[in-house]
Amino acid sequence: MSRANPGLLAVVLCLVLVLALAPAILKDGLFITAYEGDALHVSDIVMRMAAGELPHLDFETPLGIAAFAPIAFFVVQGHPLGEAYLYAQAFVGLLALPLIYWAVGTRLPPVSAYLLGAVALIVITSLSYGMAKPPVTIAMHYNRWGWGLAFAAVVMICLPSRVGPRPFVDGVVLGLIFSALALIKASYFAVFAPVALLALLLRGERAAIVPAALTGVAVMGLVTLLTGPALWAGYVEDLLKVFTSDVREFPGLSFAKVLVSPPYFIATLAAVAGAIVIRGSGRPVEGLILLLLVPGFAYATFQNFENDPLWIIPLAAILWAARPEPEDVAVFGWDARVVLTTLAAVAVTLSIPHVQSLGAGALRHYALSPDAFEPLLAPDDPRLAGLHVASVRANTTRGSVDLREADAAYAMMADPDDEAEPAMIAGEALPDCRLEAGIVGAIRVQAAEIADLDGPVFVADMVAPHWIYNGTDPLPGGAPWNYGSLAGLDAADYVMVPICAVSTRSRRAILNALAGADVTLEEVRRSPRVIVYRITRGTA
Repeated sequence: MSRANPGLLAVVLCLVLVLALAPAILKDGLFITAYEGDALHVSDIVMRMAAGELPHLDFETPLGIAAFAPIAFFVVQGHPLGEAYLYAQAFVGLLALPLIYWAVGTRLPPVSAYLLGAVALIVITSLSYGMAKPPVTIAMHYNRWGWGLAFAAVVMICLPSRVGPRPFVDGVVLGLIFSALALIKASYFAVFAPVALLALLLRGERAAIVPAALTGVAVMGLVTLLTGPALWAGYVEDLLKVFTSDVREFPGLSFAKVLVSPPYFIATLAAVAGAIVIRGSGRPVEGLILLLLVPGFAYATFQNFENDPLWIIPLAAILWAARPEPEDVAVFGWDARVVLTTLAAVAVTLSIPHVQSLGAGALRHYALSPDAFEPLLAPDDPRLAGLHVASVRANTTRGSVDLREADAAYAMMADPDDEAEPAMIAGEALPDCRLEAGIVGAIRVQAAEIADLDGPVFVADMVAPHWIYNGTDPLPGGAPWNYGSLAGLDAADYVMVPICAVSTRSRRAILNALAGADVTLEEVRRSPRVIVYRITRGTA
């Protein structure tokens, strides 16, 4: 079986990494045009970690420590936040490059090895989320990092080596990839690791299991040494809280729709058909493994915001690499090589909008005019410099309301089974108002209104970076992205409730939980934007 030239592959991947990073790093600052809420969430966590806090121990998050540690590391080294983010992308790309190099170089034929390796690095270092949309954003960077590494994992899982048995190296590479996935976002590990183990067993590559396991144990041991064993219990607890939360059942379509709705059905069909043809052409193990990967592909997509199906990209490479030799191999009367070639072409076609969006993200960023932007965070703090948001998006504050609350005629249209009951606090129903635009401007104003309070503030909303804006300390034990918990309430002296929330579902869930807490709330401040309550412990 042919494979890419090792030296040329290394040169190509290094060149791609440099070209992918250069436009962003050469730009004087980091400028985002969408998903400011996620940027605030990332900033909150990174600045907490830079101050010495640890996820799962000092604050609540379902994401792993490796999703933010690279950025926090560069902040600690003295780089401003925007610069630190870009350097972290470069750092993760450098760490991932040898793993991707080994995976594509040993499993794929030349052209697909160069292409998939290049795209995996572009995914990791992009300033786009990958949807067929043009915004420049740092949103959900951890999903991109996870997908880029997962590309390498799935080709190793699904395809046999083209360079002969290398169980030790294969095991170490898989161990490093799956350790990274577990420490970035656990769902990637959960859906792909069991299939990887089964693939090694079915292909008779049991010798790779021990080095993979030992590598994973070594990585986890190192993390435990640096952070303490309590991190793992906290990680599991945070994951369970989100998994059982009513606020985030899923961030987009349901799992079934991710499999069969129009944007995904052709890709699902191509993957299943490809698995059947591969099995029928004399490669039963590879076909079975691909078939077992399909639910994992869909679940990882289902778990990610906007349900971006980036798994179509490695699917194309797998289908192409699994084609039988040119001799006549028929499956259901069809030439298997032709069928797999056609299915690979379908997967490539479906992936083009995503690849184009990812690849052009840095170029779009470089072309942006700084005149249309302003600092995302506190402009006087040098640690927070270099991260900018489009002024029109920051300051065009706009909310949406449910007209059924204000108009009797519209109220007649209410669904009696509608779960959207009003959010209640201290016996008062809050308006069902959600911020549609201007999250940055709204939070700036809210932060100024609570800056003079003489104690920590618990914010009843999904994001709570107010402490960054008003120069106070973060809420101990808080949740930078709150799915309805009371994390940090024990350390708070006040509760601030926004009149118009970033997420009405989160606010409602938080307030419902607060109603059952052993606290008494006394209103101490009210404006058209916020209500502030002083907390008294114990029921009155």
